Amino acid sequence: MVTGLQDTSTYYPLTEDEVAMLLGERGVSLGAFSDEGELIGYAAAYFPGSSPDNLGLDLGLCSGRLLQVAHLEAGLVSPFYRGRGWQRRLYQELIKGLIAQGKYRYILSTVACNNYPALHNSLRLKLYITELREKYGNMLRYVLFRDIKEPININPASVISCRHTDIELQHRLIRQGYYGFDVKYNTDSLVIYYGVKD
Repeated sequence: MVTGLQDTSTYYPLTEDEVAMLLGERGVSLGAFSDEGELIGYAAAYFPGSSPDNLGLDLGLCSGRLLQVAHLEAGLVSPFYRGRGWQRRLYQELIKGLIAQGKYRYILSTVACNNYPALHNSLRLKLYITELREKYGNMLRYVLFRDIKEPININPASVISCRHTDIELQHRLIRQGYYGFDVKYNTDSLVIYYGVKD
C-alpha cells in the first residue's frame, strides 16, 4: 500500500505490536475489497485509553476525557484506487461506528504537514488542526481534533490563510485559539485556512 507514495515520510509505519493492538480489543479495522477480492484500502481506529501515546495529552485533555478519545490510524489505499475518495469513505464508516458506540467523544489524528490528500480528507471529516508539533521521532505533524458532542463552527470574519511551511505563524495562530479548517493545493506549497470559533 505504501508503494507509489510521492513522499514516504508522510506515512509513519506501524510496528507489529501496534498492528496487533488495532486488530485486538484496543482497536477496530475496516477494509474495502473489489469484486475480485483485491484489497482496495483499509483504515483503523485505536483506543489509547490512559496510555502515554494518547493524543489528547497533546491538547491538554483531563484524565476522564482521555478515556473518550479514539485515534484515526493507518489509512492506506492501493495505488490503482487512489484519488477516488476511498480513504475518506473508509474513515467515514469508522467514525459512524464510533458515534454509534457512544463511548468515544473525541476523534484525533495526526497528519504530515505536506500530505495534502490525508489533510484534505481529515478536514472534510470535520477534524480541525488544533496543534502542530514534532511526533514520531521529531517529524512535524498536525494534530487534528473533532468533538462529536460540540462541533466547531468557524467565524468567517476571522479567517486567515498561510502556507504550510510557515510554522511560526501557524504556532502563533494556534496559541491564539485559531483552528485549521481547510486546505488548498498550490504549486509550491499548501495553503492552510485558520479561523476562530463562532
